[in-house]
Amino acid sequence: MTADGSDGGVAASADALAAPGGGPTPLSRAFTLGPPLPELAGHPELADAHKGWVDVEAAGPGGGGLEQRVAGLVVKILRRHPEYRQQRELLAQLTRVVDALAKRCDELERRLRLLHDETAEVADVLSEDLTRLSALAALRRDASAPDA
Repeated sequence: MTADGSDGGVAASADALAAPGGGPTPLSRAFTLGPPLPELAGHPELADAHKGWVDVEAAGPGGGGLEQRVAGLVVKILRRHPEYRQQRELLAQLTRVVDALAKRCDELERRLRLLHDETAEVADVLSEDLTRLSALAALRRDASAPDA
């Protein structure tokens, strides 16, 4: 009861619940997440990017032919250039960032699924509570109805 002696609208709410069609209603749309997303950390495209990066880093002078030797010498000279080193470091940093983002996305997916499961449990409990309240309100209405 409130200070003014009213019940704060509880009786009116109970009466509204007990009225025909006043009971709990289901959710307006399905409460689903859909199929799980694939892990990004082990995604084939990410693995291919890593393999390509390793192949670029491992590439060295070719075989014994004159063309391969010249190409190997050019590669050695280019690798010593500061701009080449900067670009290589930038690619290495980008690779680390992509790995970190993939791990973060996978963790967010796991957390979203856990939150969804917990929210579904809360919705089930609240639905059961609303059903009980609706039944109690109907009993109250029936008990307070004048005998015919």
